[in-house]
Amino acid sequence: LAAMLSFLYVAVGGAVGAVLRYGLLRWMPPPADGLPLATILANVIGCLLIGLLAGLFSGPLQGRDELRALLIVGVLGALTTFSTYGWETYALGARGHLGLAAINLLLSNVAGLAAIWVGQ
Repeated sequence: LAAMLSFLYVAVGGAVGAVLRYGLLRWMPPPADGLPLATILANVIGCLLIGLLAGLFSGPLQGRDELRALLIVGVLGALTTFSTYGWETYALGARGHLGLAAINLLLSNVAGLAAIWVGQ
């Protein structure tokens, strides 16, 4: 039952995050020839929030897995996966794995852009 509930928390959080992302895109439509400001804003907000929440979940909210699933995996996961990428890269560096952090940066960006190119 607990595992099923965690999926529900992620789904509810994901719905909230998706609506937030859609709202940003409606509020700041991407220009034809300019920076996608809504996406940049979503990524920066997501990174700020995942940094804040990760601290809370390793401190005062430790053990609140349902809240973590709802907020980090659900809301922030739907708002932006960039926040997860940013956090994982930061965490690698913070633990002294600077080489792995650099590889993650390189692979995520280069492989991601290459995958888009191949897909096109």
